[in-house]
Amino acid sequence: MSDSKFTYRTHQVWIKPGHRLFAYLDQACQNAKNLYNTTNFYIRQVFTSFGRNEPLQPLQQQVMQTLEAHIDAMNERLSEKNRSRPFMLPSGEAICVLQFLGRFIQSDGANRLSRNLRRAVKEL
Repeated sequence: MSDSKFTYRTHQVWIKPGHRLFAYLDQACQNAKNLYNTTNFYIRQVFTSFGRNEPLQPLQQQVMQTLEAHIDAMNERLSEKNRSRPFMLPSGEAICVLQFLGRFIQSDGANRLSRNLRRAVKEL
């Protein structure tokens, strides 16, 4: 593309409960919804943890500990072209908290989910 605008298109397919892939795709959609909700939860917890000069709440502590525990594994799985931009824990000064969380969730769940959906559709 020559210009910087991207156009996103969607295609809706209705699958009846009797279809052989209905159960699989129903579960995949539920997993996608859960992933979306988890992402929003993490974003809210990180943003609110850096917005105040108070001690972290228990859920905020849990989210930060989860991010800290998985950051090394995430950096190991980066592709060659992205190794120059490793994941770092968000801090109060970090402007890119949203980018960090988006990459965190995408690296773990969304790519795997979309690959499985594409594979299932190809098998039809």
